This record gives sequence, C-alpha cells and structure tokens, in this order.
Amino acid sequence: MADKRIKAIVCGTTFGQFYCEALRMMQEDIEFVGILSNGSERSKKCAEAYGVKCYTSVEEMEDDIQLACVVVRSGVLGGNGTELAAALLERGIHVIQEQPVHFKDAERCIRTAKKHNVLYRVGDLYEFLPNVRCFIESAKSICRVSKPVYLDVGGASQVTYPLIRILSEALPSMRPFEIKQVSKESHPYDAASAIIGDITALMQIQNEVAPDDPDNFMHYLHRITLVTEHGRLCLEDTTGGVVWYGQMFVPVHENILLPDSASEKGQMASSQCIRLFDVQEQSFLNVFQTQWIPAIAKDIREMLRMCQCGTSADIGSYYTKTVHSAKIWQTLTSALGFPELIKTGNSEKTNITDTIRSLQKTYLGANDQYGR
Repeated sequence: MADKRIKAIVCGTTFGQFYCEALRMMQEDIEFVGILSNGSERSKKCAEAYGVKCYTSVEEMEDDIQLACVVVRSGVLGGNGTELAAALLERGIHVIQEQPVHFKDAERCIRTAKKHNVLYRVGDLYEFLPNVRCFIESAKSICRVSKPVYLDVGGASQVTYPLIRILSEALPSMRPFEIKQVSKESHPYDAASAIIGDITALMQIQNEVAPDDPDNFMHYLHRITLVTEHGRLCLEDTTGGVVWYGQMFVPVHENILLPDSASEKGQMASSQCIRLFDVQEQSFLNVFQTQWIPAIAKDIREMLRMCQCGTSADIGSYYTKTVHSAKIWQTLTSALGFPELIKTGNSEKTNITDTIRSLQKTYLGANDQYGR
C-alpha cells in the first residue's frame, strides 16, 4: 500500500524542538523528513537525534516536501521567518508559521499561498491547550445566557498575540477594538484600558524583555477574568485552572441563617464557586511534554484538515480572522510601545519551592475548617 503520509520539515531548532516532537507524535499522518536551519551544531545534533536530513537552504530541499513548520522569528521580531515562509509557499509548500506575525506579513503570505494553491497558517498552540479550550468554550456558552460587562486581562508582551487569539475565540465580538488610555505607572506592568466589542477591558501587560534571553523572565503568560451579569469566569493561568464564581446576592429581608429559611432553597443555596477545569501539581517539563507538544500537534492537525477538506469559505474565514487578530495585536503593541529592556544579572538564587512546600504543610490542612 502506498504511503499516504505527507512529508514535513521544521525550520529552526530553538522552539522548533517542540514542533519536532509534535511531528514525531503524528507518524500516522506525517513523515518528518528534515530540519532547515542555519547549520548550527544544535541543529545538526537535533537532525541526527530524529534521523532526518539537515538542510541549510530552501534550494536543497526535495520537491516532494508538502508541509513546513516555520519556527523562526518573524520579520516583526527582527528575524527572517516571514521571508522563509514566503519562499516555501512559492515552492508550493503548505506553511504553518509560529506567531507573532505582523498583519502586513500575514497578508503577503496569504496572497502567496493563494497564488500557489497552498495554505498558510499562523501557528498558535495556546488555544489548543485543554484548559484554555475549556475557558474558550465556557465563555461562549456563558455569554449566550449572561451578558459580559467587563474584562480583566493580564499577560506578558511576548505572548500578547496568542492572548488576542484566545479573546477572539472566547468573546462574542472583537469589533470594535479601541485603546482608550495607556498608563506606565505600575511597573513592571503597563495598563491599557480598552473597548473590545461592547465590553470595557483593562489589559495589564508586563512590557519588558531581557535582550540576552527574550523568551524568559515573564511573571506569567496569560490570565483572563470575564465578568458577566451573573458572575465571573476565570482562566487562572496559561497552565492553570478555569473557575466560575457566582455573583453574591444576599436577601436583605430574610433571616438567612435560621433553619428552614427560604434562602436554604433559593439563590443563596446555589454554588458560589464551580471549578470547570482543575490542574494537578506538575513540573514545567511535564507541562511541555503532556500539554504543549500535543497542543502543537492539534494545531498542525487542524492545518491538515484545512488542506484536505476545508472549503473555500472556511479558508477565507480563517484568513480574515488571522489578519484581523494580527491588526488588533499591532494596535495593542503600538499603544504599549517598545518593551523596556531589563538585565537578568547573576543574583543569588532562592529555592522558592522550599518556602512554598513549608506553606503548603501549614495551610493545606487548615482548609478543612472551611468545609473542604
């Protein structure tokens, strides 16, 4: 029987290693055949570990490669990822490019993809994480029955693009998107008040970066609280839980604490807190292996689905959403301005885990007094 798998490569081996692992997981659909890089020792070792070829130019690649995962910094971040994506699309290769991508670059790649009858996708693992997916789907359902009135959003400048994508999926509408005011008085966070759809929003962004290590030193990636007329839905963290907190209502004309009061069966009896997605204690390595890499695989599978059975309407809708999200991201980042450059230094390391373990022993058992 002929091998119907498509041949794929990964471009870049920093975060690209995550894509290599995702492709390795997808052996039933994809034959991982090579790594395209600048020829660094790390890339050579990575190619050797996966048993694939190591290319240093697009011209070296065979003509039967059908999919490329471009995990190289895009033009907006000072890299050549967009140029590489465009060159691969011109070769008739489907491209999934790691975010962020400027809307003008996205438009360029979309035009090139259409010209050569292939697909272009901006990769984003975050919306495929199980807890984030839970938040998105829960927000959609809740907004159908309870009007959203406020958004309290936090994040880091490095991941504001996926933040916009999460909001785009979760909220009834992202139009209009308008930045009302930006305050830089709450270091290390810049605060932007905004209107998203018809919802007032406060966006607190850690707008700083270490130039020698730009992918680290973020206090957290994302947190989102969606307030509605009946309560609030909280995504505690990019790797955290999803919780619904009902709006408190105390009947002032009832003796609510007396036995057999009406409150025992009324609104006061409804759950104050409902955990929709719980998380277990685990290491960052475990999070990467069990959540992030499978999320990348899901993103790639969605790309394959679009390639194989996506209608022109589906693809057109995706392209429209992609460009619109990129425009919103550009509006937000322009309003915030360039990140502040920070020094990481060689300060003495503190084993914070020991402190947290001590607190855990002290307080975890104390929760029993609150009925846990």
